[in-house]
Amino acid sequence: MSDKRILIVDDVQSMRLVVKFTLESMELKNVDQASNGKQAIDLIKKNHYDLVISDMEMPILNGIELLNFIRADEKYKDLHFIMLTSIADKDKILEVIGQSVDSYILKPICPDTLSKRVATALNH
Repeated sequence: MSDKRILIVDDVQSMRLVVKFTLESMELKNVDQASNGKQAIDLIKKNHYDLVISDMEMPILNGIELLNFIRADEKYKDLHFIMLTSIADKDKILEVIGQSVDSYILKPICPDTLSKRVATALNH
């Protein structure tokens, strides 16, 4: 699993670092970061990723818009995607699930939960 490439997308640097630390503890060291969905799309167009872990609420282009871009493009539609958010609104959760997100994790993130969801996504 150590050869997998992962993109972390969150406008809060400390959250990106928490996710990165969790991934590194899983021996996943091929990790890139973006602070919004637009930066993520630019990276996705330039690199191959096995998994995107994205916050839902970000400026410029949010996580749902990023997910919509990925699912609408034939080249990227099968890219694994985990959504992170502090929004516990049932309608938003159902909207994200309806967009074919692989997993949905509420903040604050439990590293053990994130590790399990990442392992599940990368082993499919």
